[in-house]
Amino acid sequence: MKQMIETINQWIDATLEANRDKQQCCLSLPKRVHQFYDEEFLASAFFVETTTIPKPTFIINIPGAEEYLAMDVRGVTYKNTYFVHPDIPLSTHVHELVHVAQWKLLGAETFISEYIRGVQTYGYRDSPLEDIAFTVQQDFEDENASTNKPYDVVERVNLFLLKNKLGLE
Repeated sequence: MKQMIETINQWIDATLEANRDKQQCCLSLPKRVHQFYDEEFLASAFFVETTTIPKPTFIINIPGAEEYLAMDVRGVTYKNTYFVHPDIPLSTHVHELVHVAQWKLLGAETFISEYIRGVQTYGYRDSPLEDIAFTVQQDFEDENASTNKPYDVVERVNLFLLKNKLGLE
């Protein structure tokens, strides 16, 4: 498993390098996003708009990987950069930025292994790293809900990781 995670990590680094010229800084996102993420965090996060979301094409010998790679997704995050379709709603940017925070807080190897473990154990939607991203996305979408008061997402993600002991084993 460790060798496979290293192979995935190398592929991610090569993918990010190949798309460096297409990156847009997240500081350019609408001001509403800035209520959930501070300027320093947004300055270090990037997105690439593309109709082809990059995923590994090599065989990943991990249970559940084939199903995940076959999913038709509108966005995916690799380290400090996420790839999204041009027509996605703003809340998808907020969702993917949660993953940027997770990558930063956990580091690449731990993020990859925790993500894999979560999807294997709970399925994609209910995996812990996706669950927090979908929760934050829903909070952002619920403009009129009493829970939609802006908050520091990175702090909330950090507390979630600590509470659930993700990446701490």
